[in-house]
Amino acid sequence: MQNLNSAVDLDYKKFFRWWKRELSFLIPGRIKQLISDQHGIIVVRPAEKQFALSYWYEGQEEPLIKLDRDDAGIAKYKEMLLADERLQKASLIFRLTKEHAIQKELSLPVAAKENLYQVVSYELSRYSPFSVDQVYFAVKALDVVNEPGQIRVMLILVAREMLDSIYADLKAFGMVPKFVDYEDTPNDLDENEEPYNLLPEELREKTGKTEK
Repeated sequence: MQNLNSAVDLDYKKFFRWWKRELSFLIPGRIKQLISDQHGIIVVRPAEKQFALSYWYEGQEEPLIKLDRDDAGIAKYKEMLLADERLQKASLIFRLTKEHAIQKELSLPVAAKENLYQVVSYELSRYSPFSVDQVYFAVKALDVVNEPGQIRVMLILVAREMLDSIYADLKAFGMVPKFVDYEDTPNDLDENEEPYNLLPEELREKTGKTEK
């Protein structure tokens, strides 16, 4: 039997996404840029010994450059920022690829909804072959119709050692990620909903801007 409450919540979210898009179409591009506080986003992905950068704005993603993770790459990155005002104003996120993270869908009691991270943390070795000291993880509630008394969530995991190493390189570039997510379950950059973040609290920055 369909969970009517879930169905109503889902339709409500879809309506406001549609409404936001329709209003956006009515505003000329130049005026929209002047009145909007929103800026684009630099999306950084790992690519072997490089970082692959793209620029996202209003649903469109433009490839930018691949940078070696060394001093020469750092210099190129700084030059690129100086040459492009869009990038100076942009937020920055780091998006893990399939080579760097894994995910698993879980069904949990609805009572876990208010405390998802703690519930999964306590049972992590049951849901995965890892312990909490081996991985960083995040839990994302799925926007789907659930069975009565249940919620479906996505568990995303990355090895601590791997993300620590990547984060050290990001810091060397002067990159301050707003969050770290996974390409198979990406945060919706069109939405103002709270994103999940694979970065642990001690590595998170108060600002999502790129350091200048």
